[in-house]
This record gives sequence, structure tokens and C-alpha cells, in this order.
Amino acid sequence: MHVALRGNLEPSDMQQILAIADAVIARHGRYGGVLDVRELATVTQGARRVAGQWPGSKACYGNCFFGASFAVRTLVLMMSRGLQLFATTKIYIDFFKSEPEARAALFAHRARVAQG
Repeated sequence: MHVALRGNLEPSDMQQILAIADAVIARHGRYGGVLDVRELATVTQGARRVAGQWPGSKACYGNCFFGASFAVRTLVLMMSRGLQLFATTKIYIDFFKSEPEARAALFAHRARVAQG
């Protein structure tokens, strides 16, 4: 799943993103994301709450972000650590400079997960 995040991510935005992820999970049983955060300013507290309450995080095999500023990278790491408290398995996240790097890393990680 490829998502471009721009500006301030609000609860309604997070709900739309997670609805798409739910559809991917319904079809494939799991999901992984390549997230373009070059233009993301912040993730509001409400959006973080929506993400934290989402049961689908258990079906995530990884998220690869590209274009993150220091502030966005810090925010994403804090969010992922919070989500990790409720996950049954470790959620793979990593940061890259470009989309091709992020996509290649996610595909490689998906292959490792599939092998067990």
C-alpha cells in the first residue's frame, strides 16, 4: 500500500487510511506500507489516538517511510513504540531517502516474513 501524507494528519484522515488498510487486510490477510512523508507536518493527537485503537496493526508486516524530516521521524518512532505495546508481534519500520529504496526494503522484508 502506498500512501502520501501531507500537512496535518487529522483523525478523519487517519480513519480513511486505516479503512484502506482494512480492505487490504481483508483481501490479503496482512498489509505493508510505503509512506511518502516528505510533506507531512504533524500527526495530531486525535489521529494518533485513532491509530492506537486500530486493531489492524496486528496484521502489519512493516511500514517503510521516505522523505522524513527529523521531526517527522521522531514522531513516527514515538507512535510506533506506542503501537508496539499493543501488537502481538514486532512491527518493522524503517526510513529511507527515496521511494525506490523504501519499496525495495518493504518487499525484501515481506519475503523474509513469508519464509518465517
